[in-house]
Amino acid sequence: MSTKGVPGSKAAPQDKLSRGCWAEKGAELVLVEQVKTPTVVYLSIDAKKAAKPAAMAQVDFEKQFEGWTWHDKTPFPWDRVLK
Repeated sequence: MSTKGVPGSKAAPQDKLSRGCWAEKGAELVLVEQVKTPTVVYLSIDAKKAAKPAAMAQVDFEKQFEGWTWHDKTPFPWDRVLK
């Protein structure tokens, strides 16, 4: 199942932003590596560019990635990245 909201950013549907959550928007992918409140460490992958690790405050992370399609119960699609 996917959602447009960052996991844990709202009370419903009672999910949690954690390692392994990922999102997609067009050719861009985001993979959460670690959540140490108030910081989220993540990998940003663009099919047209190299992947790069980054970190930002969780509040800012939730704002930047709201509206992306989030997946917290399915594995990251490494096959799409490795093509």
